Amino acid sequence: KQMNENKKIPKRYRTDIPAIIEKWGSLNSGKVINTTLSEIFEICERDYRKRLSYYGLINYLKREYDVTLVIESQKQK
Repeated sequence: KQMNENKKIPKRYRTDIPAIIEKWGSLNSGKVINTTLSEIFEICERDYRKRLSYYGLINYLKREYDVTLVIESQKQK
């Protein structure tokens, strides 16, 4: 299940996936990527700087690559 970087990537994630691979390395099954909202926003820009803007990407990575993307919020609790 290794050559999964050659998958057909939906248009909306076409720039995100290569940027993620460049930053964190190959998307191996079971991988967990811990990042912050600021960091993910720099490499995968969205219209809104909110975690919910990345839910689609999080679900896509989990479904297609079995990669868990964890975005920490920097808001003070």
